[in-house]
Amino acid sequence: MPHYKWVGINLNGNFIKGKNFAISVDDLNVELLQKEIGLLRARKYNPKFNFVKRKSIRLFFGQLSKLVNSGIRIFNALGIIYPDTKDKNLKNIIKSLKDNLAQGLTFTNALKKHENIFDHVSIALIDSGNSSGKIGQALALIDHRLKTIDDFSKKLKSALMMPIITIIFFIVIALSIFIFVVPRFESIFEVFNQPLPQSTKIIFGISKFLRSINLFYILFAVVFLGLIFFKLKKRENFKSKYHKFLIICPLTKNFVIQLNNYFFLNCLALLLKSGIHLTNGLIIAKKAINNLFLQNEIDKIILNLENGRSLADSIKCSIFSSNEFYTMINVGQESGNFAESIFNTSQFYQDKIYQKLNFWISIIQPLLLIFIGLFIAFLIYSVYVPIFNMSNVIS
Repeated sequence: MPHYKWVGINLNGNFIKGKNFAISVDDLNVELLQKEIGLLRARKYNPKFNFVKRKSIRLFFGQLSKLVNSGIRIFNALGIIYPDTKDKNLKNIIKSLKDNLAQGLTFTNALKKHENIFDHVSIALIDSGNSSGKIGQALALIDHRLKTIDDFSKKLKSALMMPIITIIFFIVIALSIFIFVVPRFESIFEVFNQPLPQSTKIIFGISKFLRSINLFYILFAVVFLGLIFFKLKKRENFKSKYHKFLIICPLTKNFVIQLNNYFFLNCLALLLKSGIHLTNGLIIAKKAINNLFLQNEIDKIILNLENGRSLADSIKCSIFSSNEFYTMINVGQESGNFAESIFNTSQFYQDKIYQKLNFWISIIQPLLLIFIGLFIAFLIYSVYVPIFNMSNVIS
């Protein structure tokens, strides 16, 4: 929702300045008239405002959940949280939420004004909590979901950290050797004008290339192509084809499906626990999937459900189909403990993702070390063999 900086005048003729969220200038005008302020001019303010750290949002819902579950009304809870909020953007959003609640809006509708900050799943859980009178439970579920996503992201980052650090360290050391060390040896060998081994010529050729302007042309081309790729990713047509490629490609297919399965099922389980109907839950949980091709598969599952088929049978006919997935969903349907069964299935996929990551890291890390060792051995051989030949010439 846009954030406006405005100037108005009150009934006493005093000029007043302020900043408010509003759908449009007309909406802002109506809001200020209710406060007996006439709008003189307004302009959109701070286009970068739409970004709030996920950590700040999680902290906000965590605090709100604890306060509401202790018996404090949402309006008063927001008033308690507001002064201690360090994130300026989130602080302004909390102020806007308070103002909207004071004007008679429901908490759900107040959150919907900031759909670019609060995701659809959180808003749906709040809406379900408002309808059932269990807003405290809904906030606790949101807090749990955000904590789960945060913990999952941290584990993924920590698992990938060591290989990434190793690769960066290797690139920095290799560039330093080729740009600063190898040229010194090259100048020494030129003085003696002795024939060089092919491996030494390769090392000197790489060094010259890295010190030439051609390297900058290549880096510029890589950055340029990267920018074009990210620009194209925002287009629905290209995005759809790219997401389909990730599913078709054998190297990425299983990991992409399992990763999206985890987020989708975890979200669906929370929605069902909050009392949302299965079909509505699927529609909302679909937005937790970041792959358009897989979102279309969910649409097919929803269509099958509307035609009278069970969820297990609908999944069996989709790309999500696997023996474990079908069995666990089918057992949940038959036992009547459907939400818990879906949550357990999401945990199953989480474990599979961790196992796969740990497996590949256990392979990649030793291979990186072996490659670095071979590179160093090749470098030493290429540089020191000519030095030994030089000593023979000198003697």
